[in-house]
Order: sequence, then structure tokens, then C-alpha cells
Amino acid sequence: MQPVGSQGPQPQEIVHAWLAEAHASGEADTWTGKRSQHRHEWNANLDIYPVTSRRRATSVLATARDISETGLGFRCRKKFDRGSQVLICRAGEEQAVPATVSACTQSVGGYLIGVWFDFGPTATD
Repeated sequence: MQPVGSQGPQPQEIVHAWLAEAHASGEADTWTGKRSQHRHEWNANLDIYPVTSRRRATSVLATARDISETGLGFRCRKKFDRGSQVLICRAGEEQAVPATVSACTQSVGGYLIGVWFDFGPTATD
């Protein structure tokens, strides 16, 4: 399954639905040290599509760890370089949210990845 471009809900709407699910089922992290947004624990299966020059990028399976209004943390077996562009979908779904990798830390059995959602210029309006 490949992510869908501009059809269906906008990325902000998708993230708000994910946040509502996380808020209903997970705990909130209120630590404000270096974060501008509160994070919510979220355990969901994801398909991560690296944005490449190839037409059909292969998805990478991942498990969400936490989510906020501006970003997402997940665990996967593939390393992503900081600054890499990705599309994030719930596993088996086609609606995608664009994001940029902000952190990648090697961990037991894979990598802990942090991304910022890319909502474009309207995100700060």
C-alpha cells in the first residue's frame, strides 16, 4: 500500500485524530524541560515511507511511542538520518503525514526516532 497525496483529510486533521486516540488511551508526559508541547504515550503500528527519488519507496514497520501536536516518537529497525524526509501512515492505511527526522538514537533491537510534522507554512498561522 502506498500513501495517498492530497486526497482525504489534511495532515493536521490526521494528527489531531491520532492525538485524540493517544489522549484517550495513554498517559500524558508533562515534563517541559526542552519540549514546547506535551507528549502523550501512544502505542500504534505505523508504516514509515522514506521520501526518495524512487517512485515506490518500501515502507518500514515501526511502533509509535509518543505523540504531540508537533511531532512523534517511534521505534523501528532502520536508521534514519537527521533531516531525512518521511511519510507516516497508520499501518494498513493510506493517509500520510509528512515529517522530518529530528533525532535517531540506536537502542536495543533498533532505533528510537523523533520526527517533526511538516504542515507547511499554515502550521504557524
